[in-house]
Amino acid sequence: MRLPIFTTLKATSYFKAFILNALAATIISVVAIEFRLALKDGKNSYYGFWSNVILTLISTFIASVLVYHVMYFVFLYGGGQLNLIPTKLANLTELFKER
Repeated sequence: MRLPIFTTLKATSYFKAFILNALAATIISVVAIEFRLALKDGKNSYYGFWSNVILTLISTFIASVLVYHVMYFVFLYGGGQLNLIPTKLANLTELFKER
């Protein structure tokens, strides 16, 4: 399997960057809402509220990191103006390379 899957949808223009960011934000929001509903408890106590908030925060953060990594491997998403560098590879070496 060759990565990224979609090479034509790279953030090389404002429109494409906005589309990719909207896609990432939508996926993260949906995952966060589903985590929140899964963690919702029948208790009305103060402790239950804050424990749900903390668990939702942690799970949403983990989901965000995973979604951004998947977006990188599928669309070569991320890096802002670094996308102007003519790389066509999505791999772990390129992901952590200093520019």
